[in-house]
Amino acid sequence: MPQLDLSCLRLSPRHLGMLLALLEQHVPEAEVWAYGSRVVGGAQECSDLDLILRNRADLKQDVEGWFDLVDALQASTLPILVDVHLWFRFPQRFHRNIEAAYVVVYPLTRHQLMHRLAQASERIRAVHAGKLGFDQGELSASGNRVG
Repeated sequence: MPQLDLSCLRLSPRHLGMLLALLEQHVPEAEVWAYGSRVVGGAQECSDLDLILRNRADLKQDVEGWFDLVDALQASTLPILVDVHLWFRFPQRFHRNIEAAYVVVYPLTRHQLMHRLAQASERIRAVHAGKLGFDQGELSASGNRVG
């Protein structure tokens, strides 16, 4: 069961942060996997993000809060469509395909979290060194839109 790196999802740190915050708020007990074209390749910038929610306590049960998550994602400012499915309700014939190539999006492992923090630190150093600006709608350290 390969578990690829989050970078293959091609989400900006800001958008990944938004997604993680929504997952934490609405489905904190779930294990969330990304699958599909953003994981295996071939995705365009506007391609949707396919997520499957798994109940960590019992894979044969729904994930509490998933309806609220779907509503929150639709109301969010994420620039892509996020399709959310439940592992338990997803056709069994697709489980093997998903297990062949997926990324654990939530909860983050310690390694993934440390990797994200290192990336953010690198970006901050580059901004302070004048090598990188906030010219593409990035957020400042205070969370305010710059530019």
